[in-house]
Amino acid sequence: MEVPGVLDASVGYTGREFNELGDTAGPMNNADEFSPQQQQLTRYCQPVATYESVCGGDGHTEAVRVVFDPSVVSYEDIVRLFFENPRVPSVYGEQELQYQVACWAMDDRQLAAAKRASEAAGKGGVPIYDARRTMWHEGEDNHQNFFGSKPNRGPDI
Repeated sequence: MEVPGVLDASVGYTGREFNELGDTAGPMNNADEFSPQQQQLTRYCQPVATYESVCGGDGHTEAVRVVFDPSVVSYEDIVRLFFENPRVPSVYGEQELQYQVACWAMDDRQLAAAKRASEAAGKGGVPIYDARRTMWHEGEDNHQNFFGSKPNRGPDI
């Protein structure tokens, strides 16, 4: 499915969050506890995620990053499409981090929009994380456009 205003989508790894010492921890939604300077400094301490490290259980999740033009399509419209997609299950309980169904938001406005969209779609159990607490690691070239090269194997968005 093509969405007007979506400029790019790429595969990568995210979700292993950091604390004020640059150490990583499991998902936490408390970016406000750290100053912007602490957040920026700790980003330099993050380990680089690769497909092999993620498969080895390093705490990252395989993910898709969507770049969009907010003058054409809103973040809320994009997450609504994600949550309303029947291939995105309602998830309750423990998930394997590598393959978890989740959403990452870049600011408080996006966090609120994602929560509204997930609840409206009846998928309030899907975790919504604060992307300010983690880094994006671009996936390897052979993982890009995976679903485009393998029709009928994945989500429509």
